Amino acid sequence: WGLRLRFPVSFGVNQITLRDFFDQPLTETLATVTLVPGVEFQLPVNRTWVLYPFVEAGAGHDLTRGEWAFIYAGGVDSLWTIPDGDYTWRIGASVEYDGSWLEGRTAEVGYSQARLGIEAIQPMPFRMFGRPTDLGLYLLQRRYFDLALETVEGERLELKNQTEVGFTFATDPVPQWWLIRVNRFGIGYRFGDGFQAVRILLGMPFGR
Repeated sequence: WGLRLRFPVSFGVNQITLRDFFDQPLTETLATVTLVPGVEFQLPVNRTWVLYPFVEAGAGHDLTRGEWAFIYAGGVDSLWTIPDGDYTWRIGASVEYDGSWLEGRTAEVGYSQARLGIEAIQPMPFRMFGRPTDLGLYLLQRRYFDLALETVEGERLELKNQTEVGFTFATDPVPQWWLIRVNRFGIGYRFGDGFQAVRILLGMPFGR
C-alpha cells in the first residue's frame, strides 16, 4: 500500500453556442483555472489490480467573470494492468462525487460521475533522448448524474454521457523535474450531449 499527495492544476477555455428567438447564434466563452490538491491511497488487490481511494479540496477561478469557487471531490479509482506480449492493456474504472460552493451563492453545486476506459500501449521502434518509447490508444466513457449547466440567459443544459478517444506517448523512464513527474503526454477528443472538448494530457487518461 502507499500514500501520495497530488497537486493537479487545470486550465480550461469553454465555448457554448446557443440560438436566440430569431435562430441567431449566441456564443458564450468561459475561461477557468483550478488547483485542487488532494491525498490518494494506493491499495493493491493483487499484482495487476490497484484501488485508489482519494479526497481533494481546492479552488477555481473564473477568469472571464472574476468569480471564485471552493471545489472538492472524493471517490475511488481502479486500475487493472494486463501484459500481453508486446502490448500492455490498461482498464480503468472510477466513481466519484464532485462539488463546489460558488462565490456569492449559498447553495452547493454538485454531481456524481462514473468512468470506464481501456487503453492499449505498444512499444515504438525508436528512442527519444536515448530512452525507449511507447504509444497508447485509448477509449473512455463517462456517465454523469445530476450535472447541469446554466447559461447567462438562464437556459439549463444537462450533460449525461460523454465519450473520449485519444492517444498517449511516454518514455521509459518518464521525465521528472523536481517533484513533477510526467507519466504520459497525450491528446484526447471528448464529445457527447452537444458538448465537445479537446483535452491535453500530462498524465494518464484515466486511473491514477
